[in-house]
Amino acid sequence: MKKTSAFKNMGKIHKIAVPRVIDKALLTAYGWSEEVPSVRFEFKKTLKLAKFPPAKIPAGCLLRLGASATGKKLGYSGKAAPAAGIESRPPRNFAELKRVNRLAHRAYLKEWGAKAGGFFLTEAKKYETKYLPKTRSLIMFKKGKPVALYSLFKYKEKGEVVDVVAWHCPFVRLSPAEVRSVWHQASSWMNSASKGRLVVGLDHFDKASVRFFAGLGFKVDRIRIVRM
Repeated sequence: MKKTSAFKNMGKIHKIAVPRVIDKALLTAYGWSEEVPSVRFEFKKTLKLAKFPPAKIPAGCLLRLGASATGKKLGYSGKAAPAAGIESRPPRNFAELKRVNRLAHRAYLKEWGAKAGGFFLTEAKKYETKYLPKTRSLIMFKKGKPVALYSLFKYKEKGEVVDVVAWHCPFVRLSPAEVRSVWHQASSWMNSASKGRLVVGLDHFDKASVRFFAGLGFKVDRIRIVRM
């Protein structure tokens, strides 16, 4: 898979009302030409993630969602979950965090590589060197083996310091009860770890993560469509 950059010559930014559908007609209407790698739309009003409109983007394109919520006000809407054999703790040291982060990335690429695009490889490497050392992270374990990772780091966005949710999902197959436990523990941790605004970038095809953050009350304020 070819490495590409997700942030060079990313094209125009358009301020629009929330569309009824995100499709080729929308992209054509705003003049997205083939030589431009991506286009970004910022919504005039935020939209509940749970009410995100249907998306029918052209083949060979990736739809990314930018969503946010306020820490200390998150509320996991799923069923109250027993531990279900899932334990969690912060990493003991950076070496452990780096190892688990790489496990998570390898699992992600194995499952989603064809959809995520080559830019993930480049940006994952940059993230590991530039941001991973600065994260506050929580590792989930099942029978002593890591199964999920959640990480936050501080970032200045439009003059405001926010917490970026940099990694946010299990990376092995888990039962429904185990997933509920992971989500419940992760939401409780994020709620206590962040006092301000939390922002997250989501791949539209990752329905499980979209469902998790929708359940926490996250709202979408922007999208980006990238050519693969």
